[in-house]
Amino acid sequence: MAIYGALYGFFALGAGFGSAVFGAFYESDGNYDAILLISSVLFVVGAVPLLLLDKYRDYEEPLEAE
Repeated sequence: MAIYGALYGFFALGAGFGSAVFGAFYESDGNYDAILLISSVLFVVGAVPLLLLDKYRDYEEPLEAE
């Protein structure tokens, strides 16, 4: 479960700082081309670990047959 928390923590950081980073790139370059390319690559790199995760475990006790 800890890896899920770490991944979603990074998602929250990206959501929080993403607009500031995009704005800084726009201020320096005058367009969004470079940051869109960088963020597209990072999106794919970040999606790969999610695809490799196992499904959530089911901790419920099985019902016993009567």
